[in-house]
Amino acid sequence: MNLAKKLFAIIFIVGLLSSCDEEPSSGKQDQRIGLKLQKMSSFTDAEIGILENKQLKILVSKNQILSYAKEALRDTKLNLTPIDYKIIEDNNKNYIRVFSKNNYVSTAELIINENGVLKVGKTVCTSTACASGGGCIPNGSYCTACTPPNSPGLPGSGDCTRTTTGD
Repeated sequence: MNLAKKLFAIIFIVGLLSSCDEEPSSGKQDQRIGLKLQKMSSFTDAEIGILENKQLKILVSKNQILSYAKEALRDTKLNLTPIDYKIIEDNNKNYIRVFSKNNYVSTAELIINENGVLKVGKTVCTSTACASGGGCIPNGSYCTACTPPNSPGLPGSGDCTRTTTGD
């Protein structure tokens, strides 16, 4: 009887210890992109998250997003230093907006593929005049005209710099 209790105790402890190695359900891998925390290799065309229960779930760190955004926007010659980002919705499309120290805002479309994987589009539109709205958002390989909120009668009167990566 004593041997049975010891055997049960050993099995119980081994089971308990092995269950401690499992990640909580919120941190389990998502097989759609293969990692629970995706590593980026670029900003544009990068898989950064998933659509889960009708919500966008970002699976990359803020530091990765800002670092790769800075690298991607280096070609604009605007000397951008990204400090934050947020996900926005406009006209039933989702975008990632990257805010830089010098009041520039860069916007890229977020594309959801048939598997629910969230990718950054290939076109980034950057502006100061339209940073709070009024255009300068991706529309395919181009940017919409920048019409600053304080100049509604002057379409295209604002600044807007387009950066597009190859197909």
